[in-house]
Amino acid sequence: ILKLQKENRRFVHQLEHKQLGKIPSLTEKDCETIQRYRWYLEDTLLALKNLGSDYMFTKSEQKAFAFQKNVPKITRVGFYIGGYLGGIEKYEIEINEDEALMSYSLSDTHSVPPIIVMEPDHLCKEEFFRFIHSIHMGEWKKAYINAQTDDMFYDNIIWGVEIFYADGLEKVTFGGFNAFPYNFEQFLNFFKR
Repeated sequence: ILKLQKENRRFVHQLEHKQLGKIPSLTEKDCETIQRYRWYLEDTLLALKNLGSDYMFTKSEQKAFAFQKNVPKITRVGFYIGGYLGGIEKYEIEINEDEALMSYSLSDTHSVPPIIVMEPDHLCKEEFFRFIHSIHMGEWKKAYINAQTDDMFYDNIIWGVEIFYADGLEKVTFGGFNAFPYNFEQFLNFFKR
């Protein structure tokens, strides 16, 4: 189990650091490899349980499982991404019992209020939950920082995600500066569609 986890962490680390300062782009082979690690780990944990032994999950694994379990309790997701030249794009998804509404705004670094505001778009709540569940955001680190960039300050990309829950659960936040989770492109594409 530890060897599988170590190999998966090494693979994900390689993906996240392949092109520092750039959003990682997963190939179909990358996705298959990650899924294969997940299946191997599930099978190994099941075999261990069938042998009458239990595996003690790490804190990060417990956090990831809790995130997955709580996806249906999400009530709001706030997401921003941008930089000096391109402005800051902000997406907000409000989820109620019947639907999810996504709003969008764009601000340059000097404008208040935003220079572009779009009317809310209706999303299928179940589709949104399936998507969030499928990308395993609970495995993301809290912060992704690449301070070793040689680019000028106006080429930098900052981003952040805030996830709010019903039932008084504590909000979850992720963010970064010129560094991203391995599957961030999938997350970004969902919002930009």
